[in-house]
Amino acid sequence: MKIPAFIINYNRLSLPQKMAEFISNNNDIELYIIDNKSTYEPLLDWYNDCPYNVIKMDDNYGHTVFWDHGLYAKYVKRGMYILSDSDLDLSSIPNDWLDVLIEGHNRYDYEKVGFSLETDDLPESHFRNEIVAWESQFKTPKARRLDDLYTEAHIDTTFALHKTNGHGIYSSIRVNKPYTARHIPWYYTDFETLPDDEKFYFNTVKTSTLWSRQFNKTT
Repeated sequence: MKIPAFIINYNRLSLPQKMAEFISNNNDIELYIIDNKSTYEPLLDWYNDCPYNVIKMDDNYGHTVFWDHGLYAKYVKRGMYILSDSDLDLSSIPNDWLDVLIEGHNRYDYEKVGFSLETDDLPESHFRNEIVAWESQFKTPKARRLDDLYTEAHIDTTFALHKTNGHGIYSSIRVNKPYTARHIPWYYTDFETLPDDEKFYFNTVKTSTLWSRQFNKTT
């Protein structure tokens, strides 16, 4: 039986396209995109032609849509599943990533196992220091390193393999390099240089995020 994987998306096109291609290259995955009532026409056109399962919600329910609207019971029922936001670059992660995530569950009793996040190459921005300070707690000697590959670290809805129907950030571990993703909004510094779909996203998103606040400061 294939492991279901869910990408939560709203008004983004290029990033979920690349993520979907990366994830679906693994034959053990059944991919779903949860769309929070997007309005970006090129994205809606892509949904009509893409080879993936698209779950269209009737409103924008945010990052907790999977748990708040019974999608686990409908699409998973039992067993492991992958859940992620749609704003990651996964292109540098080795092809055996699914085996490594499963092995993390086999070794340790945590609710989810996910990728680590790159911070060494972040550009200067209003929030760079805040991001680095938060992430450094999971990379310093004080972090709970379980072994050479796995470290106890918080995960919200960043890419992870889950084994329970529950949402929390604490019972989770991350896989160390080279299983490291880039959270692309951390690399944004100038609104005018963003792709069209990202401009549309930031112009339509209603919740305040670190990155939308940065653009409010810089534009």
